[in-house]
Order: sequence, then structure tokens, then C-alpha cells
Amino acid sequence: MIGLVLAVAVGPAVNLLCGVLQNLAGLVTVVVLAYLMVLEAPRTIRTTLGAVGAGAGARLRRIRRDTSRVITGYLSGNLLISVICDLGTYVVLALLGVPFAAVIALLVAIADLIPLVGATLGAPDGRRG
Repeated sequence: MIGLVLAVAVGPAVNLLCGVLQNLAGLVTVVVLAYLMVLEAPRTIRTTLGAVGAGAGARLRRIRRDTSRVITGYLSGNLLISVICDLGTYVVLALLGVPFAAVIALLVAIADLIPLVGATLGAPDGRRG
């Protein structure tokens, strides 16, 4: 009987611990790989551009510069929209007296970062029960 109780109690705890450790390992892997990519990017770009020749290298530099500008603008705009969405949600929820308005507004802002469907996913549901 005690063995069954321990198995029922310990099983979910072990599963939870394994899930947390897997997510932590994944996060560390992504951070390390991103850091190494940023660290090695100049040398990789220099080597690639040197291999394609001067004419194509100049064209690729121009494409990289333009692409970087467009992507930075998109990401900056998306972040600004998420901040506006967060502030607007917080103001409305605070005026309505909703408990934990700041937490809900933060979740809406995070969900709003997902392109196209994030604002819909993050919108508080008005149904009760």
C-alpha cells in the first residue's frame, strides 16, 4: 500500500523534474549557440564574401545591409505594438477593476509578439464559468 502511494506521489514529481531539466538544457543550448553564432559571424561573413569574388561580394553586402534594416524595422515595430497593446490592456482592465490586471496585460503583450494571431490568442476571454 505504501509503495503504491509513493509511486503515485513520486511519479509526477519525477516527470516534472525531467521536464524542467529538459527545458533548462534546451535554453542553455540555444543561448550558447546564439552567442557562438554572434561571436563567429564576422569571420564567417568575411570568408563567404571572399569566396564569391569582389562583384558578388559587394552585391551580397548590399543585400545583407538592406535585409538587416528591414528585419530590424519589423522587429522594432512589432515590439512597439506589443508595448502599446500591453499598456492599453492594463488601463482598460485596471479601470474595470479586474484583479491582476498587470499580469494579464503582460501575458497579452507576450502573446501579441506572435505574428498575425498573437493579439487574438492573448485577448482576455469575456465568458465566465
